[in-house]
Amino acid sequence: MKNRPLIMALFICVLILTSCTLDDSDPNHSDNESTFSNDKGQAILDDISNNNAASIKESIRTHDYLETIAYEDKSKYDAITFSTVSDDHINQALVDKYLTAKNMYKEKADDVLYYDGHKIAEVYFDNSDDRISFILSMWHFDENEPQQYAISCITVDPNDFDRDGYIIYDDHSEEMASNEYLYRNDDTLEAHIRYRHLIDWPFTLISTFDHDGAEDLIGHAFLNRNQKMWLFSDSADIDAKGKVESYQGDLFYGNACQDTLLFHYNSDDQLMAIDGSMKGDENEGDLKPFEMSFEYSNEGKLKKSNYHRPSVLYGTSDSEGEMLYDDEERMVLNHFYTTHGSISNFFFYHDSDIRPWAIVSFDSMPYGSWDEDGIQYLYGNPLQIQLFTKETN
Repeated sequence: MKNRPLIMALFICVLILTSCTLDDSDPNHSDNESTFSNDKGQAILDDISNNNAASIKESIRTHDYLETIAYEDKSKYDAITFSTVSDDHINQALVDKYLTAKNMYKEKADDVLYYDGHKIAEVYFDNSDDRISFILSMWHFDENEPQQYAISCITVDPNDFDRDGYIIYDDHSEEMASNEYLYRNDDTLEAHIRYRHLIDWPFTLISTFDHDGAEDLIGHAFLNRNQKMWLFSDSADIDAKGKVESYQGDLFYGNACQDTLLFHYNSDDQLMAIDGSMKGDENEGDLKPFEMSFEYSNEGKLKKSNYHRPSVLYGTSDSEGEMLYDDEERMVLNHFYTTHGSISNFFFYHDSDIRPWAIVSFDSMPYGSWDEDGIQYLYGNPLQIQLFTKETN
């Protein structure tokens, strides 16, 4: 049925939107509706306007691309994917052809994203009209020899994006702590996170998460965006060396389980695995296994993480996946399973920034396809793109 991809795509977008709503029953996220005040948020804004605060302000812009019109000219689609061949010159020629058609061609990309020496994404900026082209390379990294199987070409105009508010960052490196304040467009404070940073540990602990209690809370979608896990310090058992030994509750944003998960380290104090059995509530029945493993480079940097969580508790979407990290231990790709295929979230960083300036979520399910010169092309894949742009005070 030709309408089935459309129905599935609409269902996916509903899941994306509904995933941003806070579960008020989650004990990890205290409902501070009665105590959360915007006075603190206004005081922070006053400090920034008076140049009294060394903070960073970033606007949030998002856009969902769900194209369902069957263009006669397939090149009009924002996202076109083609299957790669063994000859890299042919693959690059196809990318150059796409960029030329979009009037975005340059001899050299403005930015390149790498994982373990493999190019996984490129970025091209059109300085004349603000457009951006993302070139995403799809790989199988779960094999002894990594295999590239597709390249997706996406061109967007940030002027089409909706502004969903802004974030103010306040870092205190001397205290091993940092803050993120999420504001709505009307300058009201919606949420605040305070992070605790551990020495020689690639993840952050959340010591405070305050929010206004609104049902349409968007904090989950934009805060803590460089991490997959939401680790709350009051749920963690930390030893004298500063290592998390166990965790009581859900590692991910939600309330699927409140069971104890164990953290395992090697002789070099590198986190190698997190595992345990998850029961959920009293109606879930038997215990379900949870597993998470970690791999490191020869230099001891976090390189890759695989996770498997019980679908009976979380649902099938994102029940298993992998996270890939660059040489600075920043997450650059989260690829995970969905019932209709997979979703790949790419994270783009400026220089040595710890927070990405763009997140591109690419759905593997296309609207349609065609063949040309022995190459299969896919078009109309659902996309969600978030852009974080620094603003001057």
